[in-house]
Amino acid sequence: MSILEQARTWFKGDGIPQPIAGLMDPIDADHLADELRLTVRGQENGAHEQPASGPSSPDAVEEEIIGTIMAEWSLQREHLIAMLKAYRDRLAELSAVSEIAQLRLSATAAIVKFRQRKQEARGDLARLRNEYIEARDELAAFRIKHGLSRPARDPSGRWTTIGLLVVMIALESVMNGLFFAKGSERGLIGGVGTAFGISLVNVLFCFFLGLFPAHFMNWRGWFVRILATLLTIAGLAAILFVHLFAGTSS
Repeated sequence: MSILEQARTWFKGDGIPQPIAGLMDPIDADHLADELRLTVRGQENGAHEQPASGPSSPDAVEEEIIGTIMAEWSLQREHLIAMLKAYRDRLAELSAVSEIAQLRLSATAAIVKFRQRKQEARGDLARLRNEYIEARDELAAFRIKHGLSRPARDPSGRWTTIGLLVVMIALESVMNGLFFAKGSERGLIGGVGTAFGISLVNVLFCFFLGLFPAHFMNWRGWFVRILATLLTIAGLAAILFVHLFAGTSS
């Protein structure tokens, strides 16, 4: 946080600037006593009845205590003076006019970038709008041309259809296998094999017959509808012929 922000926070009352760790900390008397071994030295001096009672100058222990405290005081004083000088120099370099000018310059640059992005977004939106209008008009023309009134419907998944085909082939193979087993030399196994081949051809042929020719019987163009109808009738006739042939051969 800069000096200006700290001062602004202080005047607003949002918080109090935190002191720097280690600066102007109170002296730890217990730690100082342990460091100078005052307890042990006091017991030794007391055993020798030192210092002498009465007014006198401080002894060696007292002088050491005073010197340690004064050294700590001088160190903290130098740190505080150095910190205040650094803050003074930073405040002297700080200019409200230059800061305001910098903020205005940043705001102007942000506005220019925003307007540039705004123009780019307008161009993208105009392109997307034109694509949407063209697709909508194309769909409307297609529906009018082919006489369509309902919306488009997506076909179902092919996995369901394939699964249904497998089930139908299996069921038809079992049912026809019992019928062909009577005329087969290999009994039930031969009948099921023959029935499986006929069922596979039957189901797959009917599937593709309904997927392509029969599907185009609802086409708007008359030529396509006639051709699809003829192919569908021919396919049904072929299926009927295959069943008659299978029944006759059995």
